Amino acid sequence: MKQDSAPQVPAVLVVDDEPEALQELLEFLDLNGYRCHGATGVDDALATFAADAGIGIVITDLNLAIGNGNELVGRLGLDFGDTRAFEAILVSGYAGKEDVIEALRRGAIDFLNKPLSGDELLDAVRRAAVRLARRSPGGERLEARLDEMMDTVLRLGEEVSGLRRRLEAAPPEAAPATTAAVLSDSEPLPELTPRMWEVLAHVGAGKTNYVIACDLGLTENTVKLYVSQILGKTRVSNRTQLALRAAAWLAAAEARGLLPVRPEPPAG
Repeated sequence: MKQDSAPQVPAVLVVDDEPEALQELLEFLDLNGYRCHGATGVDDALATFAADAGIGIVITDLNLAIGNGNELVGRLGLDFGDTRAFEAILVSGYAGKEDVIEALRRGAIDFLNKPLSGDELLDAVRRAAVRLARRSPGGERLEARLDEMMDTVLRLGEEVSGLRRRLEAAPPEAAPATTAAVLSDSEPLPELTPRMWEVLAHVGAGKTNYVIACDLGLTENTVKLYVSQILGKTRVSNRTQLALRAAAWLAAAEARGLLPVRPEPPAG
C-alpha cells in the first residue's frame, strides 16, 4: 500500500524595496526552517513567483519604490489564480484604513504593522500555511499533519529558548588557558554573514540581546536567532565563551580582509 508523502512546507516569497530589511526577513525565516526567495519590486516578484512553483506564501511591503503590495497581490491573482494557490501577507508602517480594506479585498489574509515581532510574523506565516493546506487535495489530512509539524517546531523552539535562558543566567566561566588573544594565520574562522559579525561584536562587548536590538534596529527575537545561529556556526557551548572568543575572531577576520569594515559596538 502506497504511503502518503509528508506535506511540503510552502516556500515563502518576501518583497521589500529596502535591501537590509529584506535580508533580515529572509535570514529570520530561513533560521525558522522556511525556504525563501527575495524580491525588491512588483515585476521582480512576479518573475520569481513564476519561476518556482513551490512558492505558496507571499509577504510583501505595502509601499514599494515602484508599485505597491496591493498591486502585486492583484496581479498574482490575475496571472496565477486559476492555476496556483497562494496566500498573501501585507506589512506596512504607514497604512491607512483604506489600504487595509483594499488588501483584504484583493485576497490578503493578514495585514501586519511594522515594526514586526518575530513571533507575530511566524504566527502569520503558519496561518497562511494552514489555509494553503486546506485548499489543496486532501486538505484536511495535510492540515492535521502540518499542525503536528508546527507543534513540534514550536515545542523544540521553547526547549531551546529555555536552555538558552539557563545558560545566560549561569555564572560566567573562567576563560580556558588555551584561549589565545590572537589566532594563528592557519586557524579557521567561523563562516558568518556580515550581520552575524556585527552581532558578534556586540556580544563580545557584553551587550544584552535587548541592547543589541536597540543598537542595530532589530527586534529582540531576531537578535536571539542571530546569537543562536552564531553559537551553532562557532561550535561554542554558551554565550560566555562566545564573548571571550569574539575579539580574537573579529581581529583575525579583519586582518584576513574578510570584513570590509570591522563592526564596532557603540559606546555606552
